[in-house]
Amino acid sequence: MHRVALLLAIVWAPSALGAEGPARPVSFRAEVAPILVKKCLACHNDQKAQGGLNMKTFALLKKGGRNLG
Repeated sequence: MHRVALLLAIVWAPSALGAEGPARPVSFRAEVAPILVKKCLACHNDQKAQGGLNMKTFALLKKGGRNLG
């Protein structure tokens, strides 16, 4: 009985893993930016720029901050 269950699991697993279909692209504006605003902007803005990193605009974010190592 255990061999049958193991065989079924081996045969079934690959089809279950591929059942999701292709991944959809991530939207920076809709999915990433809100997280950055909520979790990062309080310390990385025009007034603070902790670590030299200002995330107020995408251009400032791309400039980066001080490298710590």
